[in-house]
Amino acid sequence: MGWNQKAADPSLTVPMTAAGILSLLYLMHLSPFVRETFIIFFGVILLFGVFRFTTRALLIQTLLILLGYAAVIFLSWPGQANALQPAHDLASRGFLSLNK
Repeated sequence: MGWNQKAADPSLTVPMTAAGILSLLYLMHLSPFVRETFIIFFGVILLFGVFRFTTRALLIQTLLILLGYAAVIFLSWPGQANALQPAHDLASRGFLSLNK
């Protein structure tokens, strides 16, 4: 059969969601003006695996999102006139994480 059958999770939900999160973070880094629009898709990615994940795996994926988004904000912070306001980004992400 396939390589996925040898894995502990044959559906490969964790690697697929991690790949989705990392690719979305990369797109957010490349285009800061659509950053707030792309935040919505993090919820869609987490919903993809919500019934398969353990609580620990879901928290790790959420931590990956929060740390990755903080890194995206940090990388776009210094000296870019076209970047959004970092304080606004931090406040909006903090608000969104409190509402979940």
